[in-house]
Order: sequence, then structure tokens, then C-alpha cells
Amino acid sequence: MTSDVSDPALEGTPSYYGWRVLVASVVGLALSPGPLIVVLLGAIADRLASEFSIGRGQVMATMTAFSIAVIAAALPCGRLIDRLGARRVLIVSTLLMSASLVAIAVAAHDVVTFYALAALYGFVSIGAQSITFNKLLCAWFERKRGTAMGIAAAGLGLGYSILPLMIAGFLHLTSWRGAFAMLAGTLVVPLVLELAFCRPPAVRTPPRGNVSTASPVGYTTRQALGTVTFWTIGLSILLISIVSIGIIPNLVGFSKDLGFASGKVAVAGTVFGLGTLLGRLIVGFCFDRFFAPRVAATCFILSASGFALLALIAHRDLGDTYIVPAVALIGLGFAAESDVIGFLTSRYFGYRAFGQIYSLLFTIFVVAVAIGPVAFGVGRDLAHSYDLTFGIACLVALAAGATMLLMPGYPDSFDLAAEPVGLSAGAEAAS
Repeated sequence: MTSDVSDPALEGTPSYYGWRVLVASVVGLALSPGPLIVVLLGAIADRLASEFSIGRGQVMATMTAFSIAVIAAALPCGRLIDRLGARRVLIVSTLLMSASLVAIAVAAHDVVTFYALAALYGFVSIGAQSITFNKLLCAWFERKRGTAMGIAAAGLGLGYSILPLMIAGFLHLTSWRGAFAMLAGTLVVPLVLELAFCRPPAVRTPPRGNVSTASPVGYTTRQALGTVTFWTIGLSILLISIVSIGIIPNLVGFSKDLGFASGKVAVAGTVFGLGTLLGRLIVGFCFDRFFAPRVAATCFILSASGFALLALIAHRDLGDTYIVPAVALIGLGFAAESDVIGFLTSRYFGYRAFGQIYSLLFTIFVVAVAIGPVAFGVGRDLAHSYDLTFGIACLVALAAGATMLLMPGYPDSFDLAAEPVGLSAGAEAAS
């Protein structure tokens, strides 16, 4: 058996080529567009507000510009991935992402230009996000797919852990523009790994009766859109992503409002990233052993308890003692949110149009990215406090968990001759 073969029987061996793809995926996701822009924006929010004479809510509107561009690019990118392959799209997008960061550093001299360049960054960087890495991982992994996706997604947690410290170091040495340029330079690391390892298997073993095999079977995009299951996944992802993404760039502002020590704030940010990292490893492991929607629902409910604790901190002015456990719990919800998109896409809809179906669900996630930070920022500007916003976030996270519990079992097979209106509730029993 050569290294070009994707074989479930070999996935547990250290020499299996898929693990090299996984290493490249971890590094690529740690320095992927989402963590870079979210963490950097939170770190430089006050500097941007001062330089451009705008409020915190307007600074967070940068995420809206970024997200609208990602939404516009997602479906075309999914089609390109399905037709041209993930490797080509990934490498080109990483190069363009680096160039767009340099463009922001050089040319963003007013808020309108800053928004426009943030949108350009979002548009060209879509191929360097999880959609491409998950396409590759689905091709290489079958039995350990959840574990592989969890480890890869832990790269996002790694990014949220190391980027605050890295960016703080950059900002200590230079301006916010210099920080953008230095981040562009760090992308050479994932680029080298992508060139070396990120390729699909040249040969796949035949399907073995499992509906989620990496063979080209599954629903078309139109069929997937006709299922109740697609929209149930989408609603749950929308709800949890609004709150789990919304908190990240607002965490520093919340802490400053309550007068928390800067060191405690940095620790809280790092704990959020570490909680996300460890949570994704645990979630991926559990996805391979338990019914994934129930695992995700549990994480979303734990995240709700974290928001409830933050609301209590803000309302009662309890000090900074409880901020670390609160953000750790929220990080668990964030951990499950990105893992579940790729995993459930492969299990419920197969591999035929994985890129396009995933891109549509990813678009829903990006809509949440556009809404969340702005909603938190505007809510604070209007109420001069985050306590009500965090209380609402708690209810939204609970609703996300309840929605995920409505998911049916995985299908026994894909009936491609029919245009289904929903996945049968009598499908394979959840285990």
C-alpha cells in the first residue's frame, strides 16, 4: 500500500500520509483569516478608534465588511474546490491573504479604505479557511474523521492562544500598521507546509458500505438544500456563532470597563484560546464515538453557562475572579461550533458536493461573524454595560443547543434518485 492511498485500515499507523496533511492543517488554521482579523482587531480597537475618530461599534463594523466579502466568496470557492481541488485553491488564497494584509498596512489611511481593504482580505482569503482543510481531511480520514477534524480545528484554538501574545509583541515593537505587515510575513510558515503536504490521495480504497466514505457519493447541493436537516444545522450554527464570535473582540473592552488588570485580561484571552484548543480535541474524539449533535448540544449549553457567569460579573461587579472560568466555558461552545460543520456535512450529505454544501453552511457561520461583534459593541455603546448583552447571549446559546438536539440520526444510504424534503427520522439510530 503506497502513501498515495486513503485506507481506513491504515489511519491508526504513524506513517499514514494523512497525518502529514493534518499537521499542515493545524498550522494553517492557527494562522487562518478568522483568528488573525478577530484577535488583531480586538487588540488595536482603541488605536483605530482614536486615529479614525470613531466609536467601538464602528471599529467592530470592520468584521461586517470582512464577513460580507467572505459570504460573497464562499459558494464560488466551494465550487472551485470541488472542481479544481483543495490544494490549488488553498495555496493561491494563502498568497493573496498575505498580500492583502500588506495592503492594509500600507494603504488604510481612513476608515472607508480600511473597511474596503478588510473586505478584500475576506474575499481573497476564503480558500485558506477551514473549508479547504476539511475537504482534504475528509478524503484522507474515514474511521478517525472526527478526531482528525478536531485536531485540525484545535489549530484555531492554538491561534486564539498564541496570537494575542504574538500581536502584543508586535504592537510593542511597532504601530498597528507594522503589526499587519509582520503578520503577513508569518504566513510563509503555513504556505511551506501546504506546498509540502496538502494534497488529496491519488488512490482511494473502494467504499465499504459506509455512507460517509471519501468516494464521490452523496447529495447534490440542490438536494441538500431541500432537507430539513441542512437548515437545522444552519440555525444552530448561526445562533452559537453569533455569541461565541461576538465575545472575542469585545472581551478586552468589557474588562477595561470593569477596571480589570491588564494581566488578568491577557490570561483570560489565553484561557479562551486554550479552552477552545482542548475542547476541539475532546469534541473531535467524542464525534467518533458518540452521536455528534448531542456532543455539540452539550458544549453549547456549557457555553451558555459561561455567558450567564459573565452577565453576573457585569451586573454585580464581582471583580475579575470568575472571568477565567467564564471564558473557558464559552470556549467549549466555540470549540464545537466549527468542528460540527465539516463533520455533519460529511455524515449527512456525503462527499459529492462537499465543498459547495460546506461553503453554504460556512456562509451562515460568516453571517454570524458579521452580526456578533457589532451586536456586542453596539449593545455596550447603548447600555454603557455588557450585562444585558451577556444575558441575551446566554439565551441564544441555550437555543443553539436545543436546536442541535432536534437532529435526526445519520442516514443509512444516499438515495440520489430522489429529491428529498428531509432526512428520515427513521434513519440510523443515534448511538
